[in-house]
Amino acid sequence: MKLKRVVMMGSAVICIFAASALGAQMSVEPVYQEVFHGDNVTVDIKVYPEESEVYSASYTLHFDNTLLNVISQTQGAFLSQDGGNTNVVVNNIKNTLGKIEYGESRMGTDVGVTDSGVLTTITFHVIGEEGVSSLD
Repeated sequence: MKLKRVVMMGSAVICIFAASALGAQMSVEPVYQEVFHGDNVTVDIKVYPEESEVYSASYTLHFDNTLLNVISQTQGAFLSQDGGNTNVVVNNIKNTLGKIEYGESRMGTDVGVTDSGVLTTITFHVIGEEGVSSLD
């Protein structure tokens, strides 16, 4: 059986609420992966506060649903890194649309987090035979 490859490349469309004008940054990591039909592969959505206090974060991520399906989208420790409570307000997987959405907010505090971390980990299943899927 000849294996073909599917390549995933990522960037996230994001919304982060921060207490500074500098603005936090979000990224999909790793940026590039070479995978094969039938593989399960994970990416992290990482947030870099850039000297801002981050209270909540959300994103919508699009992918090629002829190549990939999302198995899971799991909350990371970014917003609760200091032991604070959080609330996941959106956690939608829409494989038929090639789209996932996520939103999380801190609760019971007026202080944001300032250290970088993983907001979520997404696990994809490779269903396509060959191609390139951007994550954007």
